[in-house]
Amino acid sequence: MARWVKAVVAAGIVGTVGWAVREVQAREAAEGQGRVTPASGGSAGRVRPQDALQRFGDAFLRPVGGNAVQRPAQGHVRAARGSGNVEPLLSLIRKHESRGDYGAVWGRIARKDYPPRTLQTMTIGEVLAWQDSIDRKYNSEAAGAYQILEDTLRGLYKQAGLTLNDLFNRANQDRLAIALLRRRGLDRYRNGQITDVAFAQNLSKEWASLPAQTRDKRRRKATGQSYYAGDGLNKSLTTKAAVLAAVRKI
Repeated sequence: MARWVKAVVAAGIVGTVGWAVREVQAREAAEGQGRVTPASGGSAGRVRPQDALQRFGDAFLRPVGGNAVQRPAQGHVRAARGSGNVEPLLSLIRKHESRGDYGAVWGRIARKDYPPRTLQTMTIGEVLAWQDSIDRKYNSEAAGAYQILEDTLRGLYKQAGLTLNDLFNRANQDRLAIALLRRRGLDRYRNGQITDVAFAQNLSKEWASLPAQTRDKRRRKATGQSYYAGDGLNKSLTTKAAVLAAVRKI
C-alpha cells in the first residue's frame, strides 16, 4: 500500500475516534450527566479513545431525554466496591453440590463402595486411591463438599499448594475449590478482564449444579438449565441471578 494511502487511512481512524469522543461527551452533557467517569483509570470528565466508538454507539441508540434501547445483557466487570471475599460463592457451590457436606460422595454410589473412612480424615492420596478403585463401576466418583472428580483432583492439589499427604479436610477442600475458581477465571474477574457473566458461565462448566449463563454445551440459549443439561446425570439446582449475586460479592 502506498505511503499516502496509509496516511489517509490512519488520519481517518484518528479523526473518527476524535469525532466519536466529542459526540459522546456532547450527548452525555445534553442528557444532564455533566461528566463522564471512566470504568477504570483515567480522569473524570474524559472519555478514553479506546472506549469512544462503543460508547458512541450506546449514546446514539437512545434519544436525548428518552429511554435507552435495551441490548442483550453481556455482564459487568467487577465493581471497585467488591469485598474480594469468595466465601459467599463457595457457600453457594457447596450448598448445591453437596448440601454443604464435606464428607459427601456422588449420590449414586452404593454404600458398599463408600470410602473406608470419613473423607475429611483421609489424605488426598487416599481419596484418589479410593476414587480410582470405583472408577470403572460408576459414571462419577465425585467427592467432598465441592464434588471434585478424580481426574480433576489429580491435576489440582499441587496448584492448591497441597501434597498427597495432606488431609482432604474442610480447610483443604476449600483451598482446592479456590484453585478451581482460579482455573475458571477468578483472578481475571478480580482484575476486570472478564465480566461477571463470563466468569459465572465458566463456573457452570465446572459445577453442573450452577446454571449456564449464556449457552449450554449443546449451544442452546441459557434459560436456567445446567451447562450439561440433557446428559442424564446433571441438572441446575439454582438460578442464574443467584450465581451472579454471589459472584458480585467478590
